Amino acid sequence: MPLIAKAVAEVAHPAIRNRGTFGGSIALADPAAEMPACALALAAVMVVQGPGGERRIAADAFFLGSFETALQPGELLTRIEIPIPPAGARHGFAEIARRRGDYAMAGLAMMHGPKPRIVWFALSDRPVRARAAEAVLEAGKDDDDVAARATEGVPVFGDANATEAMKRHLARQLLARTLRGLAGQ
Repeated sequence: MPLIAKAVAEVAHPAIRNRGTFGGSIALADPAAEMPACALALAAVMVVQGPGGERRIAADAFFLGSFETALQPGELLTRIEIPIPPAGARHGFAEIARRRGDYAMAGLAMMHGPKPRIVWFALSDRPVRARAAEAVLEAGKDDDDVAARATEGVPVFGDANATEAMKRHLARQLLARTLRGLAGQ
């Protein structure tokens, strides 16, 4: 999965990358983490096992809030299924942090295919799809039009790293830059 390969390079520092797991990052659901955003961008399905048996939860329904998932008491994430992207799909990943290895102030994971999926992380209390921007991209509009709708309908929260207005500005810039990069793929 090219998107995951791009994102892993941005995860914290080598010591953390070497000890953490993909599944652990998904189950923790840190709103500033790269892997939950990738799972959402790739339309992953989380398979969980618990006292009631096995459940399958789409990434769109799995991340509920800051460090909160659809896992019920006694359930364990046992696997993550990621569908093979459609032929010709391109993947983009970008984040802005104060220093390499720091938490992102704003981050983007996306799959650009027939049905684009644009996902923000570190803007809200969970990874969030940019559905307005996805619709504009799917309609074949200009990249500037897509970037202008980057955070439309997306709850954005300011924090110690950046104000809400700054995060919205960073998101527009990240999306515009990523779309330009994808055009060259």
